[in-house]
Amino acid sequence: MSLKKVNRYLVERKYSCQLLALIAFLFLVKASLGSDESTWSRGFLADTETQSPHVGYAFVFLTSSRGHLVGEFQVTNTSASSSEIRGVETPDGKFWPNVVCQVTTGATKEEWKWHTIGRSSNRGRVVKVTIRPIKEDARSSDKKLFVDMDRFKPMIGRATYGRILLENNGWSMFDLKDLLPPEGGSKGLITPQ
Repeated sequence: MSLKKVNRYLVERKYSCQLLALIAFLFLVKASLGSDESTWSRGFLADTETQSPHVGYAFVFLTSSRGHLVGEFQVTNTSASSSEIRGVETPDGKFWPNVVCQVTTGATKEEWKWHTIGRSSNRGRVVKVTIRPIKEDARSSDKKLFVDMDRFKPMIGRATYGRILLENNGWSMFDLKDLLPPEGGSKGLITPQ
């Protein structure tokens, strides 16, 4: 074999290895980002009308970061007594309550049969938060709860509504279509990031 052929073979092999390395790198980057690389957020108008005093959990904001959905819920206590919620507090100070994630295929209240699809799980310091009535402490209406909404994603298009059910039997219900990106035609208010 001539020196010229050996050099050409080594050069071709070098470029083949570089090409394979580039393809592997691009595959790893794509896999680490997941299938949904979008980042967006959407706000919802909280239902402020109440028929009677209660503790309400309004779904007010949804954020998607690289496909990971986080819901923000606002707590308002118009009842006469305090309510406790257990969960975890993360180092950034956010409170993530213990919730059961449920869905229904029913379109009307009479058709609702709730099915559990999972429970929340977060790492952090286990805490118990007391939600005082607004009469006692007007700032209590500003309490924010954060919930990982990823468990609901596979149910979009297969179920109609989702809800989070707290350990104190409080709950918040939402249309599963509202978890889609803005192109999904949601009724929510779109907030660009």
